[in-house]
Amino acid sequence: IQEQRLSLRMTNTSHWRASATVDVTPVLSFVDGTSRFQQSFNPAWVAPSASTRWTSGLLVRSQNCSAVAGGRCVACAGSGPRNASALSFSALLSDDNHTSSAPVFAKLSDVVFAPHDAADERGTEDPRLAYDDRTGMYYMFYTAWSVSGDIRLSLATTPDPTSASSWTRHGTVFEGPHKSAALLIRAAPPHYLFYGAGEIRVSRSSDLLRWQPGEPFLRGTAWGNANVEAGPPPLRLADGNY
Repeated sequence: IQEQRLSLRMTNTSHWRASATVDVTPVLSFVDGTSRFQQSFNPAWVAPSASTRWTSGLLVRSQNCSAVAGGRCVACAGSGPRNASALSFSALLSDDNHTSSAPVFAKLSDVVFAPHDAADERGTEDPRLAYDDRTGMYYMFYTAWSVSGDIRLSLATTPDPTSASSWTRHGTVFEGPHKSAALLIRAAPPHYLFYGAGEIRVSRSSDLLRWQPGEPFLRGTAWGNANVEAGPPPLRLADGNY
């Protein structure tokens, strides 16, 4: 996981231009001891709430690329408790109200969500998390990789994603090899789900739990990459747009 900071500066043509400075030091890494997992990637932001004791942080896909460090690579396709992808929580320790320095997180060590049966034996991956402040519930869409190699977009809910004890699994969202869903929770239904890889589709729901396959929303990207996916929940701007 790498941290990127953006700054804006005025050019002599009176236009704003974004310049990015990238800190290449990972905030979580097996190499420097900040993660006990050999792979730590695809994080989801955990917004603070009363249920998390106002703790924020990252829900991270965590996996060992081999049963032992330096062993045979499993190519992100391991199974069982030593090799399959699980989700771990790392609390933010530093102040998140400024961008002058890289954020500091607690060591990534505690698994809070993991494979539990044949439907996800090869991994619970790529979390996308959204918080409903009206109900105090977090909604997590994730990829379940089955023992037979099928991938399914799945849903779990919890009042506290920092704990392993409070999850409710709702199973497959809809049939087919779908993944990577970003949830937009609105003040009133319908709520929207943007999902897919390469082709992003949009689905609607009145209760956040029941969804039907949606229609195409975005085909093709400026990058031309078939693996472009929906990411974090859409963010509402001050002007009402997202």
